Amino acid sequence: MKLAGVAIVFIYFFNHLTWAQDMSKADTLFNVQKYSEALKLYESITKKDSNNAYALFRTGNCLQALGQYAQALSAYEKADQKGYLKIAIMLRSARVNALLKKNDETFEWLTKAMNWGFSNKAMIENEADFTGIKNDERFKTILAKADSNAAPCAHIAEAQQFNFWVGEWDVKNPQGVTVGSSSITRILNECSIHEHYTNPGGYIGRSFNAYNASINKWQQFYVDNAGSVTLFHGTYHDDAMWFITDPFLQNGVMTITKMTFYNLASDHVRQLIENSTDDGKTWTTTFDGHYWRKK
Repeated sequence: MKLAGVAIVFIYFFNHLTWAQDMSKADTLFNVQKYSEALKLYESITKKDSNNAYALFRTGNCLQALGQYAQALSAYEKADQKGYLKIAIMLRSARVNALLKKNDETFEWLTKAMNWGFSNKAMIENEADFTGIKNDERFKTILAKADSNAAPCAHIAEAQQFNFWVGEWDVKNPQGVTVGSSSITRILNECSIHEHYTNPGGYIGRSFNAYNASINKWQQFYVDNAGSVTLFHGTYHDDAMWFITDPFLQNGVMTITKMTFYNLASDHVRQLIENSTDDGKTWTTTFDGHYWRKK
């Protein structure tokens, strides 16, 4: 029994080694464009292992390169059924249908790829197989969708509402005395606005600001080098960004903080921070800063 077990293990590893060697040979042949020879090896692998999605996909690649388009589509379908990368299947299927001049099917596959999140506009734009459809209006729609997938926040109108704060600023009090400096930048593929505030006394504050489409609100997470952490939420209207906190305990007193950014001009933003300890009945100003865009 022990010898039988050893034999089974040996056969398993021998077969696995043979499979790996065949795959390596097939890939090498494929990479030097010897598609007919590579195809024989990939087909040999899939006969032994019909669940090998990669070998099925490569079989489709070889058939496509050899101009056997119907067979290529069949191989891609099988690779899809075995769990190969969806977007790769979609893009290859689109290319084959374009070569077959089946434009409607081509755009169906491209649309599926875009809906799956594909974002490489240049790859689509520069693909020679799509030459015959590039003057079709639907191709422009596909490229626009790829652009949108690459930078989704740049295509959400509400996510642009706080752009007036982006820039390099000198921050002054109402009397015109400089109290700090602030660098406001768009980051994370334009999905967040980052604040870096400093003042001459060594104070540093940073915030992340983002439009949260799931709640239809802006949110700001602010933290400073004194250990203070504040979470704001708000909306933009009437030429201002209106932020407010939920009630929180400060020095033993329940407090609400309200922070408003007034879009006064292209080079002037006012930031007003106010606190209330009576549930919003009255407000006390804690900061009144005027941002002047640096020249």
